[in-house]
Amino acid sequence: MPTKKTAPATQARPVNIEFNVGEFETMQDFIKYASSVKRLILYNFIAGTARGLGFIIGATAFLALAGYILSQYLVNIPFVGEIFTSIDQWFKQNLDSYN
Repeated sequence: MPTKKTAPATQARPVNIEFNVGEFETMQDFIKYASSVKRLILYNFIAGTARGLGFIIGATAFLALAGYILSQYLVNIPFVGEIFTSIDQWFKQNLDSYN
């Protein structure tokens, strides 16, 4: 029966972990921040809300700009132009009904 070859045992090497407290002036400030669960939840909620709001505003601006550019340049292409013309008319009808 053949025997399995195993890799030689390697010793665990120590790992250096760099810890950057960043905005905290002292380690005591960081410990105060990290030890309060309410503060952690509040700060993370505010940060997540800001990221989400920024994403929505950015995506809206990008899609509006892309739609404008496409409506200006793709109208002259035969098949695609018809589709964009009908979409543009649909938007204009719906916008007029809200005004």
